[in-house]
Amino acid sequence: MLHGVIDSPVSSVCRTVGCLFEGSSQVPPVVPCKAPILPVSFPAFKPLFACETLLLKAQSMVNRVAVNRSLSSYSHVNAIMEEKYYFNCYGFVNHFLKIAAPAAQKELVRTMIELEKKEGIPASFDGIPCPYNIAMTFQRCKLKYWMPIDDMQSVKPGDVMVYLPLEYSPRSSSEDCFDQQTGTHVMIVQNVYQEEEGYFSFSIIDCTRKAHGASDSRYPEHSGIGTSRLYLSHMSENCYILQWSKKGRQHYKRIFVGRLIES
Repeated sequence: MLHGVIDSPVSSVCRTVGCLFEGSSQVPPVVPCKAPILPVSFPAFKPLFACETLLLKAQSMVNRVAVNRSLSSYSHVNAIMEEKYYFNCYGFVNHFLKIAAPAAQKELVRTMIELEKKEGIPASFDGIPCPYNIAMTFQRCKLKYWMPIDDMQSVKPGDVMVYLPLEYSPRSSSEDCFDQQTGTHVMIVQNVYQEEEGYFSFSIIDCTRKAHGASDSRYPEHSGIGTSRLYLSHMSENCYILQWSKKGRQHYKRIFVGRLIES
């Protein structure tokens, strides 16, 4: 066997034929291969699930903003203007739902309207499902494109997570609604970490008016799109202590999680 050359039955035959004709001007005969030609097969392409597409699209925007922070600002305009991103938390999530799973985003809008008509649950003032609308949809509605996740140990990257204050009730008037902090929020789960010291730990992608803490990519003073670590300690049912660091301020919240599913 020659150095650096992989020996095989084919190469052995070639060397044997070559030896027979060594020192001769006669060219070795070409022996046609009678082996059947098999079709080349490639592994089947696995299409991305909607939750994977949602996460990839959101992560792509995070990467762009990380290079240039001026591309993103927290705003209730909820639009992209001159290649800059102006979103609040739910405008950001709904924007990518429209791209990754438009039918699922439409389902959120439809159930928001139905819950207002049937149960008097106020719809968002701007027609875009807000954290409260999304949470109530996950909790109360039978859904085609979403699967509610009740067990925090089952949360996966690409899931949509909402938190509300324990005794939260939405405003019935739109007056100054955008100037008030409601303590509600919606975000996309980026990574899930092993449970430790009683915490459920995640990294999340969101759009916020200010950095959540020192682990936030927007820290110390940027708003808009970014990532942060999140820690949850279970209290009862869907009630958790939420912290943006293990030693950070404790917030008492109700947590709702939904996963995009293929229909």
